Amino acid sequence: MAVEPLFDGCSTVFDAAAAFAPPYDTVRKFTGAKNLVICDDGSLYQIWRNTSCTVIALLPGGGRCRIPANHVIVLRYYPHRRPCWVAVKDIGGCSVFIGKNNAGALRVDGSDAGGVPRLRGNCVYWIDTSLCRDRAMVFDMETGKSAQCFSGVEDHTAICWYFLGNTQTSSSKSNAVVTPACQLRKNA
Repeated sequence: MAVEPLFDGCSTVFDAAAAFAPPYDTVRKFTGAKNLVICDDGSLYQIWRNTSCTVIALLPGGGRCRIPANHVIVLRYYPHRRPCWVAVKDIGGCSVFIGKNNAGALRVDGSDAGGVPRLRGNCVYWIDTSLCRDRAMVFDMETGKSAQCFSGVEDHTAICWYFLGNTQTSSSKSNAVVTPACQLRKNA
């Protein structure tokens, strides 16, 4: 695999217009969660999520762009075009999993879903940490909507994925304790 520079030249000034087409050159400022993932065909994707409340972004030259809370945007990298990051509506049939600090992709072919029931291609699975609890969510790129992975379940007793390095440190005692980010919880 060859490594190519993401941008031409030695400029130290970031040019958002060379990287992202409107309105994404402006929207990028309002997305607090950003992840990179490489899918099995070698394509590089950025996955952005607005982690705050719904935002109305004022666009240069007029106009507005509404970005709902927890809205997911997927951009694919095209090294030989400008802008080089382009919003896409599919991820080549893959499922992307966003952990608390890592991302990974899994190829999902046909209805088999890699042997995993209810797993769908062209979806981004992520962990919603709002309201002080973790909820497994899925963003369907075809519909452009997010929903809970397990409908009707108020409190997920365990998140269905996590990656090495998804740890949180608690220093409430004199010694720091490292626990998995997706630990089991008892229902209250």
